[in-house]
Amino acid sequence: MISSTLVSIGSDLSNRPLTTLDKSLITSCTSLFALIASPLAGVLADKLGRRKVILVADALFAVGALWQAVTGSVWGMIAGRSAVGLAVGGASLVTPL
Repeated sequence: MISSTLVSIGSDLSNRPLTTLDKSLITSCTSLFALIASPLAGVLADKLGRRKVILVADALFAVGALWQAVTGSVWGMIAGRSAVGLAVGGASLVTPL
């Protein structure tokens, strides 16, 4: 989903063209944080229950999407995508159970 967005961003983030490193970090941080969150979500689901973990994941989806929508910097976009990655990792592990 991010590849078509990166083309249209241009210099809207941080008032400069995106470098290859910027694009790489924006693209990969979601997968990295999903990988980190997935095992943690399993432990939390055992301790707190699936419903609470799913609600936290839902909140992270909303916060991450809002963060991406309002940010004006590359690091803000990375932070928003990372929050969404945490939500993806948590939800993808707990929801199918």
